[in-house]
Amino acid sequence: NVEKHRWEIILIITLLLFHFAAYDSIVFANDGIQYQFMILFLTGSLFLAGKKSITPQILAFILALFSIFSYGNGLLVFPLVLICLFIEKRWTPFFLWLIAGSAVSAFYLWGFPSSGTVLQFFHIKDYFIYSCCFLGSGFQFMYKLYIPFIAGLSIWVLFGFLTIKKYYRKNFFQILAKGTAL
Repeated sequence: NVEKHRWEIILIITLLLFHFAAYDSIVFANDGIQYQFMILFLTGSLFLAGKKSITPQILAFILALFSIFSYGNGLLVFPLVLICLFIEKRWTPFFLWLIAGSAVSAFYLWGFPSSGTVLQFFHIKDYFIYSCCFLGSGFQFMYKLYIPFIAGLSIWVLFGFLTIKKYYRKNFFQILAKGTAL
């Protein structure tokens, strides 16, 4: 079932990643140039990682490296590939990607300055507010968060409604793709 909807999954991930990457680059066109290559490499990596033979897996890993070193958001390729491999229950590639991704991430973050050893956690309502603002960030104007919050909240309400009405049982990936496109 996952193989049948592979392109829909890749489309959803690509749209969300583009949304994430373009969050603050909407104003400056040249600021977003590196994002285009990162998204291209990440999408190619996700597509090739779904193939069963070894050659596409190697190419997928090379594209993942290009994605990471073209821009830091490319580090998201490893959890995304791991999720896809976990859903498909392909354990050998899963563990190979886990080991390789951990090694590359450690190398990339080596010497990265940190703000200290204490992690700060926020209240759960703050994370909900942040998620609403993130989902609706395409509507951000003049760095005001009211409109993005309302847009993101409406997306959460839509997904809640679709979940309660159990529309996901008809075709989960099409519902997710349509909701992501909103």
